Amino acid sequence: MVFSGPDGAPVLSAPLRGIGVLDASTMLAGPYCAGLLGDFGAEVIKVEDVGEGDPMRQSAPVLHGQHLPSKSTNRNKRSVALDLRSSRGRDLFRELSRRADVVITNFRRSALERWSIDYEDLNALNPQLVMFHLTAFGRHSDRPGFARVAEAFAGLTHLTGMPDGPPMFCGFPVADGLAGTHGAYSVMLALFERQRTGRGQLVEFALYEPVLRMLEGAVAACSVTGEVPRRLGNENRDIAPNSLYETADGTWVVVPVSSPSMWSRFCAAIGREELASDPRFATNLDRVRHRDELNAVIAPAIGALRADDFLEDCWTHGVAAGRVNSMADVLDTRELWESESLISLHDERLGRAIAMPGVVPRMSGSPGAVRWVGPEAGQHTDEILQEVLGLSGVEVDELVDEGVVGRVAVPSAPA
Repeated sequence: MVFSGPDGAPVLSAPLRGIGVLDASTMLAGPYCAGLLGDFGAEVIKVEDVGEGDPMRQSAPVLHGQHLPSKSTNRNKRSVALDLRSSRGRDLFRELSRRADVVITNFRRSALERWSIDYEDLNALNPQLVMFHLTAFGRHSDRPGFARVAEAFAGLTHLTGMPDGPPMFCGFPVADGLAGTHGAYSVMLALFERQRTGRGQLVEFALYEPVLRMLEGAVAACSVTGEVPRRLGNENRDIAPNSLYETADGTWVVVPVSSPSMWSRFCAAIGREELASDPRFATNLDRVRHRDELNAVIAPAIGALRADDFLEDCWTHGVAAGRVNSMADVLDTRELWESESLISLHDERLGRAIAMPGVVPRMSGSPGAVRWVGPEAGQHTDEILQEVLGLSGVEVDELVDEGVVGRVAVPSAPA
């Protein structure tokens, strides 16, 4: 077991052996960031509250007392339960930070300052530390917020929905996923810089900022034209045809025709070659201008075909198209298992296998791996405090009795 510290030379290898990460964040974005690093060998210790642990564990779905999403979000991590509201709990956190390479947190800055565990405090203990501080509206704001607040603030929610309906959320917290991915990328940039200079640094951004970065086209267009983009439902405002269509057997398919050559191939795939020479649809700009007329022609053509037949015709003609899968469909798709886009691990506490996404990206020389499913809150408190900080078993027992740290007896599998 290695949990590096400021006394050793900076270590950065691929995979990330020798990189110790403290994941002191709640909900999804921070743990997702730490999980991406853990997939490639970083030793991740998840710091959770004594008692209930990460608040995410209290959200549905739960089976036999086990929070199912955390099995994947917290995979490859060990969990220690600390009461950061107590001075002794904060001392233990600082000692872990002294030995860590990376600290990830989404506590408000006022709490970090009150507890003396903000970047300046931890940097004084460990100048090589990289700290990723994710907040809703930036470190200088104490305003709370979650993914849906961030998506609405950045303009994404206003763009989403049917033209004659209200704004809509996506079915997944997009801001959390984007922030977690940007966070892992940012931490890696900071670690590379540390390798060059020997110094750590603070990495921070607001939860809404990766969403805003993704909307760069809408930002630029609105700033120049003054036109506020309107909701288009399933349509793509810049490309046509690019929408969802229902087939004869009730299956929904997606068809994004995004190049001139693909337009002519698509016309051939649906048996309407004459559309390729129709002046209304000659160029993409023409098709965007005549979007309603275009859909009035191609929707019935697609609707007359079974999904399997339509998709086979598209693929034969080199046209990008796909089925709109439910999650049950995803789990039943053989190629996702064969490519290890989906993997399955046995969970002793559930007494069964659980599916989760595989490691992304696939690296030819330094592949990542999922070594174990997410633990229970405080499952590794004893071994972390003893192995990393050198406490004795008696000292850990005393801390448990005082409520400073927590441990969990791992439940047996359900009968």
